[in-house]
Amino acid sequence: MILSAGDYLFQQSEGDKVSRLEKHILAKVISLTKGIRLQEPKARAASLASFYSGTKADFPLSTGMIVQWWLTERAEIDSLDIAHMAMLNDPSLKDGDQKTFSRVIMSTLQKNAWNTELFNGGSFFSKHVPTLFNAKKIKHSQEFARKLWEVIHRSLLDSITEWLVLYPLPRIKSRSISLGFDGISLLRADDKGTWQDLSEKYFWIKHWSPLTGEHGAGQKLPFSITQYRLAQPLTWLACERKGTELGATKNSRKLVSTFLSVLFSHLRIRDPRVLDKIIDDSPLPFFRFSASKQIYSGTRPIFYRLKDEIEILEEDLEFIYNWYIKFSKISEERQRRTRLCTQFMQKGMNDRGTDEFIYYFIALDALFGIRGNVERSIADGISNIFINDKKWMEKVGWLFDLRSDILHGGSSEIEDWEKLPRYIRYFKTEPLKDVGFAAMTSLMIYPELDEVVLSPDSRISAILKRLITYFKRLYFRVLSIHNPTY
Repeated sequence: MILSAGDYLFQQSEGDKVSRLEKHILAKVISLTKGIRLQEPKARAASLASFYSGTKADFPLSTGMIVQWWLTERAEIDSLDIAHMAMLNDPSLKDGDQKTFSRVIMSTLQKNAWNTELFNGGSFFSKHVPTLFNAKKIKHSQEFARKLWEVIHRSLLDSITEWLVLYPLPRIKSRSISLGFDGISLLRADDKGTWQDLSEKYFWIKHWSPLTGEHGAGQKLPFSITQYRLAQPLTWLACERKGTELGATKNSRKLVSTFLSVLFSHLRIRDPRVLDKIIDDSPLPFFRFSASKQIYSGTRPIFYRLKDEIEILEEDLEFIYNWYIKFSKISEERQRRTRLCTQFMQKGMNDRGTDEFIYYFIALDALFGIRGNVERSIADGISNIFINDKKWMEKVGWLFDLRSDILHGGSSEIEDWEKLPRYIRYFKTEPLKDVGFAAMTSLMIYPELDEVVLSPDSRISAILKRLITYFKRLYFRVLSIHNPTY
């Protein structure tokens, strides 16, 4: 079983040389070696691995010694657990991914099977040595686990490389600028100097055209992408990460979602028409460069082509920079909520109608929601955002009613909601516009809100006060009925 992050986030006791998390890792290393069988198990399923192990120093006349062992299901789960815990234990591994790291762990064991500091190689051929653990050279289990973990840890670090992940922003005009947060930059497609500088670090950029996305060696992108998706003016949204290919790509997408959500929330509040877009299903190209690789992929869009050209002005860049400054100063829990919010906001921005409505609502829940008291906590959060507009408290109740109607089978579309005409007449606006505006405005202001105002304790206190007030009024109303002179 892969344990959650919460199981490992604890304080290291003073004077303890090995953190409790690392102790868990060492225990898993022992378990992993016990799950690797040197004879084929009869009672349980296991996958056979045959490989060469050893170095030229060990076997000068051959490529190594052929070794075979069987991986049990337990061993495969343990390797995933170790990969997960390694990312929690070492910040330099945080942009890795479990699958890649699990493969690295297994490969490291194979390469070191003939490592005489760790294992008795001759034991692999003995019927009396059932597991890799039993073949260990070091008698003390904890010392063995620590030395093997050091070897595995070095291999995990060696598997990390620097990646530049590029997402195109067609019809977006901006100067090239490094944000200074999350490894995010905006790169103008025709900025030759900036691309030349990047090519010194990421070699394959020399053979790639940021104007078309095509590779000089003959790689051609689909016509639909070059014709429509890379419409000029073209700006590239870049994210530099240090990790595995999969990990860096996955995490860059999350960080890019935050940037785009902040950018377009800011722009849309200024101009509600800024997100007018044409929805289509053609893939969005994105590119990954390392010092030795260039990879093109098509993925579900994080950004759709716009009807109109948008220019990102200096005041826009200044606003975004200041937002990130405030964001960097809030608590880790609030940062986590904000990141989650922006992932769903990005989905909302790239959708239409009922799905867009639901995604924006989930974004608000990510920011303000408290389990078991979602409606009230979101209402309190929005009241702190629109503090001078009392009508928003009324709107929240109506919007929650629509949300419940959609999620619980009352309506399949916003247009089917029986209260829609009344909503439009009363508020002189539409639910979809309101929930989108609420989500985007909340994202803009959230880093500025007082920590005390947002804490669950303060919200619960506010709820209790409301309940006390309500029951007081109810008590006096009942009392007045039975005693009119009261």
